[in-house]
Amino acid sequence: MLFGLSAFPSHLERLLTTLNDLVASRVPLEVFEQPLARQAILNLYPPGNGISPHIDLPHRYADGILGVSLCGGCVIDFSKEREQASKRGDEAYSVYLPPRSVYVLTGEARWQWAHGIEGRTHDIVLDDQGVKQTVQRGLRVSVTFRWMKEGGEVLS
Repeated sequence: MLFGLSAFPSHLERLLTTLNDLVASRVPLEVFEQPLARQAILNLYPPGNGISPHIDLPHRYADGILGVSLCGGCVIDFSKEREQASKRGDEAYSVYLPPRSVYVLTGEARWQWAHGIEGRTHDIVLDDQGVKQTVQRGLRVSVTFRWMKEGGEVLS
């Protein structure tokens, strides 16, 4: 859903305010202070579902993508754009998003790395001692906040 300035439903405004308080010291200030229209996407992911690797529409959305992973956890995969990866040698990373986690994509992570979630019912993660553990996926709810670029709402 697309909302105008400060026109999120009150529960999303409260969530965004809480997230701002939690991550403000780690994120460029302008991520939360952009005056353009904002977008909130709510997705429901049953175990076995994922999302193809992608970079959120660079011509439409500004720097700063904020995601919240609720209920179930999962592994999110990051891969460098092919031309950039061949130059630097860093091609892919996987990160476990436990339930109730937050991620922020800004700068290079926003513009040059694709992110996606493999469709599977479980993930292999390392515990605190570096031992591989199988973690079954549960129902996952994702809330993603994005800020539109000026003119980004116009479809051509």
